[in-house]
Amino acid sequence: MSSLFSDVGSAQSQRDEKYVAQMIALDKILTDWTDKRLSNQDALFHADKVMENIVAIGTVDGDHARSVLQSRGIDDQRRLNLQRDYQALKQQMGQRVPQYGDTGSRNRFSRTACC
Repeated sequence: MSSLFSDVGSAQSQRDEKYVAQMIALDKILTDWTDKRLSNQDALFHADKVMENIVAIGTVDGDHARSVLQSRGIDDQRRLNLQRDYQALKQQMGQRVPQYGDTGSRNRFSRTACC
């Protein structure tokens, strides 16, 4: 029988892994879009779904998620680029461009941020 603490840690780890998986998906979508392998409409559809999934995940452990993302090739600069690409996509499609808080902060995981 597992303890409540290990269940909480396990749930947190699962959220972190889901977040990382969604970020990898967003990276692929936006890379395909910028490389013209996806139309604006298709890219927006898929990117919006990923963003909905990220919001649904809730709070992640910023240090752990950042470490796993970096091991998968998505560092803080790439995350910032993904945020800017997503905003550019929304703008090109004539949709409201989301604004995210504190984009210069190292610990944006606990703040309002896209990626």
